[in-house]
Amino acid sequence: LNMSLAALTAAGAFVDPAPIETTVTWKGETYRVWVRRQSAYDLSKAVRELKDSSDGELDQDAMKAMMISVYLRFGDDMEKMSLDLAKRLDPELQLALEQCINQVPEVPKASRPKKKSGTS
Repeated sequence: LNMSLAALTAAGAFVDPAPIETTVTWKGETYRVWVRRQSAYDLSKAVRELKDSSDGELDQDAMKAMMISVYLRFGDDMEKMSLDLAKRLDPELQLALEQCINQVPEVPKASRPKKKSGTS
């Protein structure tokens, strides 16, 4: 395949940050939340900021909180949860929110025409 910008775009190489509505269930209630996909640049920036704010120490729990803060939006105003609040989440809600992030469907890839095989 030729790696043109058009081919990369069709394959979903560029992240669309438009929020994707999904739901999370916690304590028997189902809530709407929105997931905003992040580019490699945005994720690197968030990790750098987290590293700077934690004296260079990055543990798995801090990374989970950062992912929730970066990826998710809440309420009609699409509010972003601060990192400090994400670090204080109820463990069951944190797990449910992580699953929301992981379950958002990928951008559909453009279908490619099938190659002809054999002789005609």
